[in-house]
Amino acid sequence: MSNDFQFNPTQVVPQTSVEVTREPQQYRDAKSKTDAARITSAKARAMHMCKDSNPVGGQYGFEYPPSYYEDFAGPNTSEYEFKHLLFILYFLHDPKFIKASLNYDGGYNSLTGVWIRGTSQISIQDLNVAVAERIAELGITEVLLLEYLAVPHGIAEYQHFGHLSFEKRMERFLRGEPLLRLSSGTNLPVWPMLPVLPSDGREPLPTAERDDKSREKS
Repeated sequence: MSNDFQFNPTQVVPQTSVEVTREPQQYRDAKSKTDAARITSAKARAMHMCKDSNPVGGQYGFEYPPSYYEDFAGPNTSEYEFKHLLFILYFLHDPKFIKASLNYDGGYNSLTGVWIRGTSQISIQDLNVAVAERIAELGITEVLLLEYLAVPHGIAEYQHFGHLSFEKRMERFLRGEPLLRLSSGTNLPVWPMLPVLPSDGREPLPTAERDDKSREKS
């Protein structure tokens, strides 16, 4: 019996190619963590993203000092946390806080946890309650919202998301529940035009002007 092997291309069976890709962090978290753990992780990533975008001594951003992220009046009472909550209320079109979110003047006192502006004052506890109430009102899921805000998105995503109706934007943060039909009637800029809320008393800069400032520093 001959042991000689002869190759016959007609008998070759192609193998299936398998491509292995790494899932984004939020998808891995969704499979392995509780909602509470995912929320904690999303908040940490959001703060880290802010630090990376605003380094002290950097050529871009607002150069927030370490104290900007420190809690002095109890857990989660830093100026960063206060402004982030204001931003979330703006993002969710909360009619009670639209004006406040667009007119933050840097007067938040991280030692007391209260922002005083003229005769008005808003505590960070007020903002926490307002965020929880707005999320419940919209019927969206907190963990999906915070995970979306905790990662950078490309220009194409910002443009696409910004030109959706408010109801369509909120559908991204639903978890199998019907979306409440809302009639906002508030004339707000689209997502790519959301303002940066400075901590030094300046008014928020429009996107184009922010880009000019960044180029001047570089």
